[in-house]
Formats: sequence, C-alpha cells, structure tokens
Amino acid sequence: MVADLATRARAELELRRRRSLQTVPSHLAHIPKDWPSFARLTRIRSGTTMVPFDPYSFQASISDLIDRCRGVVIVKPRQHGLTEMVASKFLHKSCMYPTYFAAVFSKGQDDTANIARRVRLMAASAGIPLSSNNVKDIAVDGGGRIVFRTASQNSGRGLESIWDILFDECAFVSGFEELFGASTPAQSVPEQQGQAHTILLSTPNAKTGLYYETFTENNGDVDALDICRQMREELIEPYQEWVDEQGWGKAVIHWRAHPLHGENDNYLIEVREKQRITEAQTQREFNISFDDSTGGTLFNTQAVDAQAMGAWAEPAAGHRYVIGVDPNFGGDDRFVAQVWDITHGVPSLVAEYAEGQRSVELSMTATMDYCDRYKPLLVAVEGNSGGKVVLENLSKQRPLTRFENINTSRVSKVTNTDRIAIAVERGEAIYPKDWEGIREMKAFSLREREAETGHDDRVMAMAMAFAVMDSIVEGRISLGAPAMW
Repeated sequence: MVADLATRARAELELRRRRSLQTVPSHLAHIPKDWPSFARLTRIRSGTTMVPFDPYSFQASISDLIDRCRGVVIVKPRQHGLTEMVASKFLHKSCMYPTYFAAVFSKGQDDTANIARRVRLMAASAGIPLSSNNVKDIAVDGGGRIVFRTASQNSGRGLESIWDILFDECAFVSGFEELFGASTPAQSVPEQQGQAHTILLSTPNAKTGLYYETFTENNGDVDALDICRQMREELIEPYQEWVDEQGWGKAVIHWRAHPLHGENDNYLIEVREKQRITEAQTQREFNISFDDSTGGTLFNTQAVDAQAMGAWAEPAAGHRYVIGVDPNFGGDDRFVAQVWDITHGVPSLVAEYAEGQRSVELSMTATMDYCDRYKPLLVAVEGNSGGKVVLENLSKQRPLTRFENINTSRVSKVTNTDRIAIAVERGEAIYPKDWEGIREMKAFSLREREAETGHDDRVMAMAMAFAVMDSIVEGRISLGAPAMW
C-alpha cells in the first residue's frame, strides 16, 4: 500500500513537471531558449535613454550558475545591473513555461516598484503581451507570473509553488531570516521537480546575518572573504564563482569586472565624491568589503576621535547658531537640545542639554533658555509622535524663533545619519573631547541605525541640526542677519 502511494506520488510529480514544460503559445514562439539571446531582444533604461540589454560576461556567467544550482549567493557592488539581470531571467522563464511563478523581494517600496516597472519596460520593448495591469504582479499572457513585494517578515506568506525567489539587497533587510524561513517552503514542489532556485543578492554589510553566513560557510578550502580581498588587491580576476559543499553556487563580482567602471582607475574616488558617502560605505557598497573593523558601526572611529577638538562656549556676538532637538517621551530616553555654531563654515557643538528621567516641561524650559541666549537661526525638532506636541508648545512659547519639523522615517533616518557620518569623516563637524556623543557615535549601528548599546539621542539631535544646515547652505532657508546682542 505504501509503495503504491509512493508510486502514484512520483507519477503525479512527473505529470506536473511535464505540464510545466508544455509547448509555449504561438505568440511567444519567437522567444529564444537561452537567456542572453532573450535579453538582447529587450531594451532597458540607461541614464535618460533606452538601450538594448546586451549582457555583460559576468551577468551571463551568473545566469548559468543560477541554472546549475538550487541556491546562489551573489556578492556585488552597487550599480552593476545584477537585480535587473535576475529579473530579466525571471521574465524569460515566464515566457518559456506557462506554469512558471517567481517572487522578487526588495528592501523598500521604492525599490520594489522600480524593478517591477523595469521588467514591464523589458516586456513592452520585446512585444511580450501581459495579461495583468497590476504594477507589482506581472503575468505574461499564456505564460508565467512574477510578483514583486517589499521585504518584511510576513511578505513571503500566502505564496504557493514558487519556482524562483530573488532576495534583493538581503544583507540590509531587517528580519531577513524570518522572511527566508516563511517563503522558501513554498518552493517544495518545484524543488522536487528540479525547478526551484533561490538567489541571495546583495552588496556587503556587517559580518552577521543569514546572507553573510550562507556566503562564508560550507566552502571547504575556499576562503570567501579572502576571495574578496584578493579582488580588491587585483591579485585575481574580478569575477569568481564556485559551488560549495551543499551545492549552493557562490559568485563574487568586483567593480573592475564592469567593462566601463573597470577602465577608470579613479572609479572609487569619483563615486565617493559624487555620492558623498563615507570611506567605509565606499568600501562596503562599491569595493565588496565586509570589513567591519569598526564593529559594524556607521561612524569611522578614527574620524570620530580626530574631530573632538572643539570647546563648550557661551553665546558670542555676531555668531550664527542652529539648535537640534531630539525630545523624549518618557522611559529611559534623553531629551537632547544641542547648539551648533555655524559661523565659520565648520559646525561646532558649543552647548548641550541632555537629560533623562525629567519632565518634558522641564526639558522644554531648558530648550527655550537656549533659544533666548543663543538666538538661533533655526531650531530643528524631531517631530514624530510626541515630538509634534513638543514642537507646537515650543513654537507657541517662542513665536519669534523659527522652528522646523523633521519627521523621521526609516529612509530619512538613513539619510540624516549618513549626512553626519560624512561630515565627521570629512572634518566638517567638531565637538568637545568630553562630549558623550563620541561614545554614542562609536556604538551606532550601520545596519539598524540605532545604538548597539546605550543611547543614541545625542546622535539623533545632531542629525536634526545638520538636516537644516543643509537647507541653509542650499538656499532653501535664508540665513538672514546675525542675531542682535
């Protein structure tokens, strides 16, 4: 009886496999069977123009690796077209197999929508008819289907019989382990038919998490991190791949593998200057470095110490000041108000109020005292949740002082904290040697954008102040005349 059931189960699986490989509809008969040829039928956006998608050699190699392996981990720099390449491969398989189903998980809503739009453009450019108008659910008429979802712990639930899954920039996805565990069981039937592929694609982050562990483990005699180092030092070819002891494919792409970037010896310098990112970020995001010698923190430790050359100071006639405020809403958080002197080009921290376990009213009084004494051009207040009430009360009680509301989302928090990390690294911020914010910066996580230990309220107050400094420099907010004393 058991043997009969097993035989019937195998027969059912074989029938499903054959159905999945049935002849494609006549209107898709022109689709080439190999992915590189298919890609050349499509056009993609490059800058402000549309160009034919002619795969780079490393993209074609990765396509072959995905076909050979149940799972693939890819380490790559930013702006090398790997996400678009994998999505194009999914579109190709949607044209080849009527029962094909794939999922793309991206780290944010904007990323999710962007790659979905790019796939739609590919389909339109190659005359591939779609049967769905849903931007994030692309179904080829008579073919397969691709869904695009923002990566979260539960976004993989409810999907069934997925052939291929792409986890894009998964080293930066909070809760990626839970997402991986919730979505990959949906590949069980395609896996039995030899049709399931899981792709973990990302630029490097800290030396923690499922992406890092999958890349570095089960490699036998291959040292994955040493491969990255040798590429950076130009000791080996800029594209390397291998299959680990568990049958997972591993691929590493250095920027020198790119036919355009690789011709420019100043590529990293130009990227760093153009994008205004820290050296640590440049190495992680563009030079395949997992080096977290700073403990996976956002701030460069040496730069943090080097900029501790300022001094606390009383108000000075003719000086211009900006105040950054990170309110607290009870608990162990601190209410922080910082005064930054921006008179001489390099912002200098000259005064700070930082108290926890005090009433909000008392802390607002201290902030208003700073407003009265330093007469700031602007007071930037983190306005989320209870901060909005604090902002409204301060505005009412000091109507002649200009206040700015800074709402903090995950995206803006990254932007605002990147800004101050860059300023510190470039010598564009100074503070006293005894400032407690030095300790906070050294413990501020790159990945989570919060304190690994202790508090980060001083870091966030600094981020508020620097957010409006940029507005002043760019002319969005007028400086006006110095305060009258």
